[in-house]
Amino acid sequence: MSSLNPIRSVLVTGAGGNLGRKLIAHLLAQDWCERIVALDRAVPQGAGASDRVEWVAGNLADPSDGQWHAALAGVDSAVHFAAQNPYPDAPWSDACASFDMTLALLAAAARAGLQRIVCSLPPTT
Repeated sequence: MSSLNPIRSVLVTGAGGNLGRKLIAHLLAQDWCERIVALDRAVPQGAGASDRVEWVAGNLADPSDGQWHAALAGVDSAVHFAAQNPYPDAPWSDACASFDMTLALLAAAARAGLQRIVCSLPPTT
């Protein structure tokens, strides 16, 4: 038997990208999802206003950026799509930066007590 509470809120990194926007639209259609924190380097101009979506500008490549650390407060789970360069032909330096972002997020999520996290790692060539 699981001791985890039901998921009611989700942090989405890379929220302004293709996958992030699609996931947010899907989560908004779900009754169980009460709150979405949409994290990206900058809030996109076309970001739709919703009482269930809070847009946060933060840089996961900067482990000391307090904006994204604060965005973890009060969420139950996270879906991590953010990458330095999401394309398969990204240089190795960008892939390494993306892995560092993922590790920083995982450590911060553990400290914040998130129940679940889903990571999408960038493809490498």
